[in-house]
Amino acid sequence: MDRNRKRRGIAMVEFAFTGIPLMFIWISVVQMALGMWHYHSEQYAVKQAGKYLAEHGGDCTTTCNIEVKDVAAVLQNYAIGIPPSALQVTFKTISGTDHTTVTNTKSCQLDACVTDTTAWPPSNASTLPADFSIMAEFRWSPAIGIVSDGGHGSFMFGSFWLPAYTHQLLLY
Repeated sequence: MDRNRKRRGIAMVEFAFTGIPLMFIWISVVQMALGMWHYHSEQYAVKQAGKYLAEHGGDCTTTCNIEVKDVAAVLQNYAIGIPPSALQVTFKTISGTDHTTVTNTKSCQLDACVTDTTAWPPSNASTLPADFSIMAEFRWSPAIGIVSDGGHGSFMFGSFWLPAYTHQLLLY
């Protein structure tokens, strides 16, 4: 009987050495998968918003029918699982022969963009073909930040910026 008690104690020690680290590894794997899902959803949403603007935004030669809220609504529909208040969106129109001169910029949180009635692209960017870009940034905070903030150096576990970007031409 004394021998069985020692074995039970050994099992608890073995669990402490293997089970607890395995739980942290499992939580980390799930958190990485969640982060990858957020990153993919954000990038896909930005690409779809860019596609929508490329197809519908070129009608600004006479009157602009597309507004920031229309593009933001497309972005919000495809950004599944990302809170609109946590997504910073920047719209830019680009001109010049080298396609690097930024002529107009509009930046807002996604929840504020869905009510913005500003025409986009602006009328001074209506010379076709016109370039535009949409950039979104999402600050993702994984659960591992609860356990450890990662220290005070340049790399911290607390949160990561997940960027998404598209650069396209107005088609019509």
